[in-house]
Amino acid sequence: MNGSRGLRFTLFGIPVQVDVMFLIVAAVLGWSAGDPAGIVMWIAVVFVSVLAHELGHAFMGRSFGLSPAIRLYGMGGMTHWLNSRPTGPSQDILITLAGPCTGLAIGAAVFGLDRLLGAPRSELIWMLLFVNMFWAMLNLLPIVPLDGGHVMRSVLHLLLGHPNETIPRIVSVVVAVGALALALSYRRYWAAMLAGMLAFTNAAALVGSRE
Repeated sequence: MNGSRGLRFTLFGIPVQVDVMFLIVAAVLGWSAGDPAGIVMWIAVVFVSVLAHELGHAFMGRSFGLSPAIRLYGMGGMTHWLNSRPTGPSQDILITLAGPCTGLAIGAAVFGLDRLLGAPRSELIWMLLFVNMFWAMLNLLPIVPLDGGHVMRSVLHLLLGHPNETIPRIVSVVVAVGALALALSYRRYWAAMLAGMLAFTNAAALVGSRE
């Protein structure tokens, strides 16, 4: 660890920074696991899964000549680029989808192996499936700044021939408000808080762009 900046290492030639807050938030989310061993296992699953997701973005970006770096922080992960080589919307779509597709592939592999072994599904298997498959599907919702929101931006860029921020922001607000209502109806208050925050930030960006 390096003070408040967290852990730094290089993986497959890609610089990775893990903020302390990432581990703290993961521990809070896994508190319902109850025993310390379950919480540690949850943190490990979240760490490996989020890192794999970001490596999906990084490898795809590197195939297009970008130089990736990864940061795991309080709200999840982020892959950014150390060079400013321009990419087109088609490349942006592939780079964006590479992250959630990596998670879905891991989840599918875990599910297939679990079915092949035929043993009772362990807590570790449930965690791996939840983080890699369920989180990946949520991340594909058309809400900025989720991966689905970035794909929506790029698709609109292709269709319109130029970037557009207004339509993605409007769609993001509508979908986030719907997700908020759904989360509240199922008493998923953490998900409701996240949906509410996404709705607010997109609404604020929409208002700010019209001033």
